[in-house]
Amino acid sequence: MKEQESKSNWAKLRSKLIPTGKSNSKPSTSAAVKSDGNSATAPKVVEKVEKKSTPHLIIERQMRKRVVGLDCEMVGLGLTGKTSALARCSIVDFDGKVLYDEIVKPKGFVTDFRTKYSGIRKSDLRKENDVVTFEECQTAVAKILKGKILVGHAIHNDMDVLLLSHPRKDIRDTSRYKPYMKRNNNVGKYRPSSLKDLTSIYLNKTIQEGEHDSVEDARCAVMLYKLQMEEWEQSLIDLKQKLKSKALQKQQNNIVTLVTNATIPVVKDNSEGNSNGNDLMESDEEEDDSSSVVDNLELSEHLIDGNNESDFHDDDSVDSESVEINTKSESKVKKVSKRKLTSNSKHKKERNSSHNSKNKRSRRY
Repeated sequence: MKEQESKSNWAKLRSKLIPTGKSNSKPSTSAAVKSDGNSATAPKVVEKVEKKSTPHLIIERQMRKRVVGLDCEMVGLGLTGKTSALARCSIVDFDGKVLYDEIVKPKGFVTDFRTKYSGIRKSDLRKENDVVTFEECQTAVAKILKGKILVGHAIHNDMDVLLLSHPRKDIRDTSRYKPYMKRNNNVGKYRPSSLKDLTSIYLNKTIQEGEHDSVEDARCAVMLYKLQMEEWEQSLIDLKQKLKSKALQKQQNNIVTLVTNATIPVVKDNSEGNSNGNDLMESDEEEDDSSSVVDNLELSEHLIDGNNESDFHDDDSVDSESVEINTKSESKVKKVSKRKLTSNSKHKKERNSSHNSKNKRSRRY
C-alpha cells in the first residue's frame, strides 16, 4: 500500500512539474520524415557569403592603423614677427578621430599672434588654460609618429617648427603629389595648390574662410590622401623598382669597366714570333749600314792626308762616287764646327763686356 501511495504522489508531482503537451525527449533528425514518407529531411546548411577583397580594401586595411594626419598653427617672434614658433599642434587618425590637440607655449616673446590665420589669441597662451610646453609637445608627437605614415599639406613646415624629422618613405604630402599640383595653362613647372582649393575641388567642402582650425586641416589632408590612396601607393612602388633597376645597371657597368681596364696576360701567336724575327733582321741590316758609314768616314780621313793619295787611287775596290760623298760629309762637319766656335766666341765677348760695364759703374760710385 505504501508503495502505491508513493507512486501516485510522484505522478501528481510530475504532472505539476512537467507541463502537458511537451515531451522530455529531444527531437531526432533521423525520425523526421517527409510528407512522401520515403526519405529523411537533411539539416539546413547556411552558406556564408564572403566579401571579395579589392586592392583598395586591402590597402585600406593595411593603412588604417598606420596613417595619421598632422597640422600645426604658428605665431610670429622677433622684431618683425616673421620667425615662426609653434602655438598649436593637432594629430588625427585614418578616420579623422583626434589623437592629439594641444596649445603650446612658444619659446620667446610673441610679437605677432597671426590670429587671422592661426586662431591663436593672447588669452589662449595664459597659464590658467591648459597650455603645454614645447618639450612636452615634442616628446608626445614623436611617440605618436613613430612607425606611422605621416599625411599633411606642406608637412615640411610643420616638422621644421616641431624640430623633428620623419623618414621620407613614410611621408605623404598633398602639396607635392603631382595629380594635386597645378600648371599655368598646362605649360611650365608644376606648382603646389593650396589646401583650401583642393578641398573645394575634390571634397566639395569650404574651409579656412576665417580663422584656421588645425584639426579640420589635418582631417582634410587625410581625406585627400584616401581619395588617391591606391594610385599613390602604386606610384611609389613603381618608383622604387625603377631606382633598383638603375642601381643594378650602374653596378654592372662599373664591373664591365673594371674588367676591361684590368691587365690581362696575352699569349703571343706564331705570327707575332715571325714579326719579331723580321724586326731582328731589320735591326741587323741597320747595324750593317751604320758600319758602312763608319768605313766611309775612315776613308775620308785617308783623303785628308796628302801622302796616301797615290795609294788610295791605285786601289780598284773604291769608286769615285763614294769619295765625293765622303768629301761632302766632311765639309758639312767643318761648317757646323765653325758655327759653334763663332757662337761661343760671341757669348764670351758679351760676358766680358757686361763684366767690364759693371766694373766701370762700381768705380764711378
